Amino acid sequence: MKPGDMVKFKKTGVFALILQTSNEGGYSSMELHVPGDVLAHTALRGGTLQNPVNLTWMTEHMLRRTAEVVNEGW
Repeated sequence: MKPGDMVKFKKTGVFALILQTSNEGGYSSMELHVPGDVLAHTALRGGTLQNPVNLTWMTEHMLRRTAEVVNEGW
């Protein structure tokens, strides 16, 4: 798994795009963009957050356990 890859979570069928990786803290983690309102917080839907984004981080280990690459990036 690498930046640019599109992954699909096995249990939910939700897609996410890997934006970047980080090795801070002694482990590899990945920033994900999850389109739609899957991650939408109540304040996001209510329009009270100033910078609504659908970004999250996940460790590479957990991502490999819960998702699979469906489209390799560049």
